[in-house]
Amino acid sequence: MKKEKLWGYWTKERCIDVARRFYYVKDFRKEYPGAYEAAHNNGWLNEVTSHMIRKTSWSRQMCEDEAKKYVRKIDFKKGSPAAYAAAQRLGCLQDITRHMIVLLKSWNEELCKIEAKKYKTVNEFHEGCKDAYMYAYRHGFLYRICGHMKRVGNHYLRALYVFEFSDKYAYVGLSYNPEKRKNAHLHTKSSPVYKHLKESGVPYVHKVLTDYLDKEKAAIAEIKTINDYSQRGWHMLNKKRGGELGGNTNGYKYTLEQLQSEANKYTSRRDFKKGSYNMFQYAEHRKLLNDICTHMTRLHRGAWSDAEIALVAKECETIGVMQKKYPGAYKAMLKKGISKLIFGVEQKKLKRWSIEMAKNMSKNYHSIQELKENDFSLYSAIKRHKWQKECYSHFK
Repeated sequence: MKKEKLWGYWTKERCIDVARRFYYVKDFRKEYPGAYEAAHNNGWLNEVTSHMIRKTSWSRQMCEDEAKKYVRKIDFKKGSPAAYAAAQRLGCLQDITRHMIVLLKSWNEELCKIEAKKYKTVNEFHEGCKDAYMYAYRHGFLYRICGHMKRVGNHYLRALYVFEFSDKYAYVGLSYNPEKRKNAHLHTKSSPVYKHLKESGVPYVHKVLTDYLDKEKAAIAEIKTINDYSQRGWHMLNKKRGGELGGNTNGYKYTLEQLQSEANKYTSRRDFKKGSYNMFQYAEHRKLLNDICTHMTRLHRGAWSDAEIALVAKECETIGVMQKKYPGAYKAMLKKGISKLIFGVEQKKLKRWSIEMAKNMSKNYHSIQELKENDFSLYSAIKRHKWQKECYSHFK
């Protein structure tokens, strides 16, 4: 009786749906033990895992024969994920897909709308087809084509839910996706809901009590709801009084003035992100970057003109500063041979690096940081050619 309760969620279709994400049975069993157990006990396991890789099941020749059925990599990956994964593992994917073509899709609103109908939430749409999602977002019709999708919250918006058991036990919680959280409670052994269901086997009712609330209001509502249930004679499965917010939300709430004040310290978004990652992420999430970064220089696109190089050079005291701050303009200046005209020094030729040259020059420094600060071109060459092991072995 208890097993039927636990397996009730995992229908054959749901088991097949989650099993598609995995190439190996052991990964499927580890990540979704409830689905694996349901499939095993109902006799669906072979069908559910038919696409997965078994030991010695795919050879290079078999992968090549399977790949010949497809003209695009994406179709190969979707149509035969086991062969695709085996080819990756055997290191022959590039060789057996050379005959395939890459089709670039020209998105428009109608195509994006057709693609969006395949998904239940905006997040699934973003993960499933990022190209269509970003095209819709940039052209301002994303939410118009996502009207059919189920709404979910985020780290800042939570909904209140409750599990009510027929033996007068209850559990109250907060989540930005109550349905997903419900599934987690029913299949996570450490969950008080799972433990009580396992011990008692009594039926339950899952209710979503509120719409999505601001996290502070949601925390207060949770405390009040737990107290209300206790006063009405329910035995609470909650170990704490409520109001605790999961996820990384503490310290991430900033005012527009604070964000603007921090952004004013930087001259580019790259430096802003590197120097104040939390604030940058918060501003990006709230779509405030365009408002607070108007004073910043944008990354240059296309070829540098002499006038643009000269304008950038005015901000830099030395060639070394320009090399670090504007590497694109620096390289363009050397190629054009105008370094003497701008900085009054002879042009420095671009080095053709070799591993022996890099090893010998790196011996002049005692740490990676010292090398980076004093010879950025050497540092870049080592990083670009992946010579760190050979050139940094003498550093402590």
